[in-house]
Amino acid sequence: MITRTQMKRVKGPSDVPVGPHYCVIIYGTSSVYIEGDQRSRDCPGHGYPAHTEVYDSFEHWVTESLDELNAFVDELEKMKSNHLSSGKEPYVVLGVQGKAKVRSEVKVNF
Repeated sequence: MITRTQMKRVKGPSDVPVGPHYCVIIYGTSSVYIEGDQRSRDCPGHGYPAHTEVYDSFEHWVTESLDELNAFVDELEKMKSNHLSSGKEPYVVLGVQGKAKVRSEVKVNF
C-alpha cells in the first residue's frame, strides 16, 4: 500500500472530486481457502469440498495535482521494481474531466 503520498484514497462517491482531477486505479486479486466439511472428507464426492475462491479488488486514488500524481506513479514503479507484492498489480492512470451529473425524471400516466 502507498503511504508516502498526499493523494486521497477513494472509499466512497463523496471522496471523488467534482471538478477535473487525476485518478489512479490499482487492480489486484486475493484468494481465500475454504476448508471442506467433514462429510466431503469422509466420503469424497459428497458434502462441500475444500476450494479456493479468488476475488478481484482495486484501490482508487485521486488528486488534483499533476506533481502529486507523478510522485505517486514514481512510488508505484519503485515498488514494482523492488518486487514488493503491492507493486505487482497492474494500474491505470486517468485524467478525469469531472463528475457527470445524473438527472432522472419519473412520469406516471393513467
